Order: sequence, then C-alpha cells, then structure tokens
Amino acid sequence: MREMINNLQIVGTLKSKNIEEKVSQAGEEFITGDLIVLVNTPNGVSEVKVDLYSKKYTKKGTINTKYSGYQTINSEYKTIVDDEDGERILVNGNIGFEEYNDKRTGEYKFFNTYRADFINRLTEVREDSAKIETEIVITDVEEPNEDNIDAKISGINVGYNGYLIPIKDMVIAPELFNQVKDHYKVGETVKIQCDIKNEVQVVEEEVDSGAVFGYVEPKIIKNFFREIRIVGGYLPYDAGQLDANKQPMKVNETEFNQILQSRKTTKPGAISLSPIGNTPTFGSPAANNNAFCNVPF
Repeated sequence: MREMINNLQIVGTLKSKNIEEKVSQAGEEFITGDLIVLVNTPNGVSEVKVDLYSKKYTKKGTINTKYSGYQTINSEYKTIVDDEDGERILVNGNIGFEEYNDKRTGEYKFFNTYRADFINRLTEVREDSAKIETEIVITDVEEPNEDNIDAKISGINVGYNGYLIPIKDMVIAPELFNQVKDHYKVGETVKIQCDIKNEVQVVEEEVDSGAVFGYVEPKIIKNFFREIRIVGGYLPYDAGQLDANKQPMKVNETEFNQILQSRKTTKPGAISLSPIGNTPTFGSPAANNNAFCNVPF
C-alpha cells in the first residue's frame, strides 16, 4: 500500500517548551520533548501539544539538522513564560497516536497526538491556525443522533512502510455530513482537511469555609476539550485512480481487511508515533476536484 498524505500545520505563539538531550541505553544520543503552542482563532483559544524527537547523528555520521534545530529552539526561542509576547512559530509535522492499557484499571486508552517535523520562527504576520490534511480509509461512521448533533468519522492512515495510524472520532457538522453521507462509507479512501481544537478551561472551586481554618487557596480545576473537526474534503477515490507514482490511491477490499486484521492483533502498551516519511507539500492540489466546503490551506 502506498504512503498516504499525513500533514500537520500549526501557526501560533510558543507558550512553553520541555526539551531534553539524552543518551539511550545503547549509547545513542538523541533529543526529545514537547512544545505547547497557543493558537488563538475566532473559534476559540487552543493549547496544542506537539511532540518532537531526533537522533543526533544521521546514518552517514553527520549531525542531524533536526537535532540542531531543536537545540536552537531550546536555547533561543522565547516562551510566554520567558517573555509575555513569546515567539511566533510555524510547525510542520504529522498526526500520530498513543494507546495503552491503564496499569491500575486495565482500561484501554487511546488518543491522537501531534508530532513536529520542522519548526521555524515566523518573520511575517500570519493568522493563527491548527490544521490537518490527511488521507484515510474510513473504518467507522457515526451519524448524528439525539445524543450527538455532529457526525463522527474514524479512519486509518497508512504511513511509511505500511505503518498504520488510527485517527478516531473526527467530528463533522451535520450540514457538511449531509453533503457526503451517501459517499463516506466504511472502506472508502478519502482526503480530508481538519481543524484542531484543544481548549483548556480553568475553573476555581471555592473551599467550604466551614471545613477549614485560616486561608486556604481555592482549588484550580482544568477541563480539557479536545476535538479534530472535519471542515472540508473530497469525494472518495475511484478504483483505478493513480497517484503521481502510478500507485492506486484507493485501498482495495483485500488491503482494507488486512488493515483491520492488523489493528485487531496489535497489542497496546507502548507509545506509537507515526514515523516521518517523505510527505507531500502541505496544501498540495487535491487528487480529485469533487470537493465539499473548499477550505484554503
């Protein structure tokens, strides 16, 4: 199966950074950590966590450019904590996932993650945004009902060397879903564009004055609202439709069953992030022009 498009692009202000240089048990040097990017749009303010990782040396023995870049971010980039303004940055990367069984309860946990590839200071004025452009083979469609006014679509992106990246419970508004509900079926291969929401609501919980003495600070509670919202996309690829490398764009029935079987036999328990491959340019022209809700990327 071909490697599908999997692109992440975030424009925002660097709120915080947590970057460390380490050495593995095998003696291999690497750099790892995460950034929190503050994204302020008319639809709300999000705090998007972006993971980063790079080995120090390439296979040729030279210093990895990403490693050097992450060192520069750690030593030079100002956060909102350091400076009220903070650095304006552009992040390009991809979407991944984590899944595991809770050690205490045994409950299965899953959530999608965001991984940086390249990070740059912005030298021009750009509006904040957090967007995904990805191809998936659809694995589940949940139509709107009394409990949920939005439809939900889940799918799997095929990454480098056939690595599977599930993307779960992407929300799509009813007015958009009505345009594609006869086409977005389980097993279809589609290209979609999404907005990322990761809002943090801080609430102060007052302390019962009758239960304490002196002054006790109110308890701070953080409520997180996370969502991947489909805002546009294209009709499913046709059988026989080829990409620039003459590879079929549509996942066929045999491949789809192989994907489902592979996911069934995958044992959760370790962090799984999509590997970086040679991804197409973010916002490249669509493979077919049957778009709904055309979204500029």
